[in-house]
Amino acid sequence: MTSGNEIASIVRTLYPEITFRGWMQRHRPAICPFELVVDAIPVGSQVLDIGCGSGLLLGVLAAMDRVVGGTGVDTSTAAISAAETMSQRLGAEAQQRLRFEVRGEAETRDRADVVTMIDVMHHIPIPIQRDAFARAAAQARPGGLFVYKDIGAHPRWRAAANRLHDAVMARQIVHYVPDAVVREWAASLGLTELHWSHHPRLWYEHVLGVYRVAA
Repeated sequence: MTSGNEIASIVRTLYPEITFRGWMQRHRPAICPFELVVDAIPVGSQVLDIGCGSGLLLGVLAAMDRVVGGTGVDTSTAAISAAETMSQRLGAEAQQRLRFEVRGEAETRDRADVVTMIDVMHHIPIPIQRDAFARAAAQARPGGLFVYKDIGAHPRWRAAANRLHDAVMARQIVHYVPDAVVREWAASLGLTELHWSHHPRLWYEHVLGVYRVAA
């Protein structure tokens, strides 16, 4: 199993710059269980990371030689620029496996062995959350995986910490999706639930779901 310390060590190498964005990336493994997401992705997969931000997940996967290829898409030009800079710190072979593009979630039409959606849903307005979930899952190849992680709404004091974090760091309001709602979405789309769990990290709460797409 991957350790959080291993992830943190890789991230410090990939984001050495003395900037606020670099500082944020270096500290994300302390508050987010990336090691669980990494372990959910089969070695040798082609991965599509929707809402990839500065490319942390794909960078770690490539540095660990766990993927044959990865595409990260995000609506933020600044985030994609940071992801491209990060990828230049990988070895040449690992760097060639990754590409990053400024694209909206609705524009994504790639098909991949594994589709990841990490800490994205709570940024999406409530009326279109289900459609965003369905479009993301639809990008996985038949028989592939959809890995979903988001911040959790319970217990309330952890939810409040999450809200404060996003209000300060992202200047956004958190739109939580209850566990039962996400799991109902998945069932209605014909996804098979392989894993569902909660993970506290410091004062934050995280929810991780892994789903098999119908073959």
